[in-house]
Amino acid sequence: TIWKTVAGLKLAKQQVEQLLREGRTARIDGFTSKAGKPFAARLKLGEGFKVELDFADGPQRDAVPGDDAAPDQTGKRAVERPASARAEARSAPASLTCPKCDQGSIIEGRRGYGCNRFREGCDFVVWKEISGKQLTEKQIQALIGKGKTRPMKGFIGRSGKKFDARLRLDEQWRVVLEY
Repeated sequence: TIWKTVAGLKLAKQQVEQLLREGRTARIDGFTSKAGKPFAARLKLGEGFKVELDFADGPQRDAVPGDDAAPDQTGKRAVERPASARAEARSAPASLTCPKCDQGSIIEGRRGYGCNRFREGCDFVVWKEISGKQLTEKQIQALIGKGKTRPMKGFIGRSGKKFDARLRLDEQWRVVLEY
């Protein structure tokens, strides 16, 4: 699948044809990062013929560490970061399919993990912090992949008291606490 819009830019028919014919496009101006900053890149067919942003020509925008570009249709985020920051960068949970729509892929946002088909109406999300507890990527993978986590310590209630609980996805795909 090649989406009509990638990183906020509607692709021209000629760009899609070039991508299919040559495996990559010429440099395209007009993409927009999640932070609203414009950037330029090529599109290329990556592994498994997935469309990816290609910055092989070097940074084509003002690179700001941690400033994520909009996710492309594969759910990957093209990020311009120094090599030291790239090594520390966290990726989204390894190829998880959205349990709600069963079509999208789970991508990492600033405050949570959600379905990359949000523009098509899927509102599935798991927040990185729940009841005062920061969730690890492993806990989020278990919750999304298995529908529940193991019992965890360190949640904080409204009264300020700590409590233990397990997280579970309910019938509407919302995260609920089980005590």
